[in-house]
Amino acid sequence: MQNLHLKNKDKAQIAFEISSADLGHLLLGDSDHYALLVDKFGETHLYTILLAQLENLVPSVTHQIDAQIFYTKYART
Repeated sequence: MQNLHLKNKDKAQIAFEISSADLGHLLLGDSDHYALLVDKFGETHLYTILLAQLENLVPSVTHQIDAQIFYTKYART
């Protein structure tokens, strides 16, 4: 097994465009958001209901998302 050493740790602000379908998956993939959405819409057909809500609220093809990412780089020694 090769040894690794820390090369760099940082964070960055990124922006990207995402479709309503992918935004729905992103929101439902987070346990906190999932629980809030189940409380609001119920579990039955949750994704379908969420997708309809997203498309009604923001009828654009894509949504602009701003995210803060954290990353660590390692190098082999």
